[in-house]
Amino acid sequence: MLDSGTIILIGVASLLIGLIALRHPDRLGELVANVRNQAGSILISLPFGLLIAAFVSRLLPAEIVSALLGRDSGFLGVIIASILGGFIPGGPMVAFPIAFAMFQMDAGRAQMIALLTSWSVFAVHRILTYELPLMGRRFVVVRLAAAAPLPFLAAALSLSFH
Repeated sequence: MLDSGTIILIGVASLLIGLIALRHPDRLGELVANVRNQAGSILISLPFGLLIAAFVSRLLPAEIVSALLGRDSGFLGVIIASILGGFIPGGPMVAFPIAFAMFQMDAGRAQMIALLTSWSVFAVHRILTYELPLMGRRFVVVRLAAAAPLPFLAAALSLSFH
């Protein structure tokens, strides 16, 4: 059975395909090629991300995840999650399965939101390989200082949408 999110995505995708077909029918081939390329990339990456998540769920004892990142870990759990998130390497096909595995091991919602926010803003591997060499130290320091509250704000907001 399809959930409401999937139905909405199917509806939006269908609407956009219809608009392209009406306004730019000559570009439908390009659309199909782009979809095929994206799907191929995801179909290759996703199984490895899921494999990583399976390893994480086996290597990390659920009791430790629950104690450090569980709902009852409070602000300290948000801090730990924010630090861990910055060290998750790779893209969303790695980060989201890891976060999902931790969530399944009883990590708190606010903590996982902080983890994913930190991963998206403070990914150490991206800072070291791209941002620092290309943008320079001053830029990185200013950006990190400006973005420092984001994981905590996201976690706090998640609590208000309980």
